[in-house]
Amino acid sequence: PKQKLIMLEDWPNLHTPQAEERFRDIMECHIRTCRPDVPTILIFSDVSEGKHRPADLERLIPIQTLYDPTITTIMQVNKVTQ
Repeated sequence: PKQKLIMLEDWPNLHTPQAEERFRDIMECHIRTCRPDVPTILIFSDVSEGKHRPADLERLIPIQTLYDPTITTIMQVNKVTQ
């Protein structure tokens, strides 16, 4: 059988607290119900350039999920080019 993977790099515009909460609920449901069958990779490619802060992840992924080592692995990758 083919394996599946979800990769999310372009984030939706979440300009209201309600939109953030709804997105957070969707991500929590997805992570709790699909993992490990469908690994999900979330990419914040602008963190080192100052466009995003690590705290932005906490707005989008519930903290109890984000920092749970049995669910989440956070990796920081150095730039290849400038």
